[in-house]
Amino acid sequence: MADDLRARIAAGEYKPGDKLPSQNELAASYQVAKMTAYQAITQLREQGLVYARHGSGVYVTEPPVATSLFTAVSAAAATGHLTIDALAPNARLLAAALRAPLARVVAGIDEAPAGRIRLMATTQDVEDYSYLQLCDDLEAHPTLTLERRIIGLSSQFGFFLVNEADLFLGLSSEDHASLPPAVVAEQLIHAGRSDTAGISQINGVRDWFAQAW
Repeated sequence: MADDLRARIAAGEYKPGDKLPSQNELAASYQVAKMTAYQAITQLREQGLVYARHGSGVYVTEPPVATSLFTAVSAAAATGHLTIDALAPNARLLAAALRAPLARVVAGIDEAPAGRIRLMATTQDVEDYSYLQLCDDLEAHPTLTLERRIIGLSSQFGFFLVNEADLFLGLSSEDHASLPPAVVAEQLIHAGRSDTAGISQINGVRDWFAQAW
């Protein structure tokens, strides 16, 4: 029942802000006990897909706004499709951004997303621990591939392009090495497809990466 409701939300049958049928209505529709309907709704609430308004009912949650690299990666992974093209000193920030969505998959909350991750690393540290750990983590998720190439460009600039829809720019190698990953992620400049300038930046980075890769 929870899987079916999740699929109907993903398909847009129940849109963000829509009210779900009551537990009694769901129980009757799925021909299950009211407790089963309650448990299904509880599962969706724990996954952040719905929320309850006291005395009103249960509503579909608004999708998270991609205000940082972490939220963008989590939101993209939750859709079931994830692509990341990155230029960074190493895999440290990339691994940190993937930690939460991969944990949700391991816990059985979300399905493993399909897609690919490509990293252009600008250091010669072939024993990058974060990359090796990420390789190990992704072995259990064959639908998501990971590739890395070492290039000789300066590490004073970098970016992360998520699902070709959200771009995060402005990576300093010094900050990358000295600050916690979450702090570095919050400092990146975001560009999205919601405005003309963002579209231009995203298309430019996408085309450059495709040629450089």
